[in-house]
Amino acid sequence: MTNPAVDRLITSIVSWVNTQKSHVTKTKLLKLLYLFDVEYYRIHRRTFTGFAWKFFHLGPWAPEFDPLLQGMVEIDALTERRSNKEYDAFFYRTKAPIDARAAFTTMQDEAILRRVLIRWAEASTGEILNYVYFQTPPMEAAVRNQPLDFSIIPADAPLAYSRSS
Repeated sequence: MTNPAVDRLITSIVSWVNTQKSHVTKTKLLKLLYLFDVEYYRIHRRTFTGFAWKFFHLGPWAPEFDPLLQGMVEIDALTERRSNKEYDAFFYRTKAPIDARAAFTTMQDEAILRRVLIRWAEASTGEILNYVYFQTPPMEAAVRNQPLDFSIIPADAPLAYSRSS
């Protein structure tokens, strides 16, 4: 079941990335949500979003994401702008800055999001995809078109990511 606070999580992520003078596409947002769920699972042994993550096409995807995102655009929680340069790319913004605390009841959970965003908010989508596809336990063990197994995520902290030369 999807967590009702996911809409606040999404607006928090979009706002944070925007304030870093970076952009948020649909793909980048989905992968940031996935990375947050991976790190949240390390601590709580459950995902925050409650999404039914699966290995679809090339990476993690959740069927709940598209309708949720479209609904947020329809109620003006997010604005959507189509790129003039990229193929069917949409960029998302919040109308005003939103504090990351909006989605959480504990500082510990907010800290998980902040760690993910400090590392990945300004990263290119390609860099995020490389990490997501090849260095997160659920994707390393994934079978195409099957649910992702978050239970294989170790409870210890992940190794620091470093980009290969």
